[in-house]
Amino acid sequence: MEQNQLFDAVKLALKKTRVTSLDGEIERLVAAAKADLAAAGVCKIEDDDENIKQACVLYAKANFGETETPERYAACFEALRDRLALNSDYNGGGNNG
Repeated sequence: MEQNQLFDAVKLALKKTRVTSLDGEIERLVAAAKADLAAAGVCKIEDDDENIKQACVLYAKANFGETETPERYAACFEALRDRLALNSDYNGGGNNG
């Protein structure tokens, strides 16, 4: 996976910017977050979208294993995922015009 702004945002949120040995795991978390969004019905998953970045950050924080409150991050991810899945700008239901 090519590293980009989304990857960098997740890595920064996890406070792992100087560690490259975890890049593969972080890339897999980003891919899993995107897959979870898609499974929930989110069709517009663009790396430069701030809502998608935030969803990926929340997913990573919930699943990376270095936080005392993973449930809180998971709940926030799920709420954002569900909100995006219902939004016509993200679920393919709108014509944006």
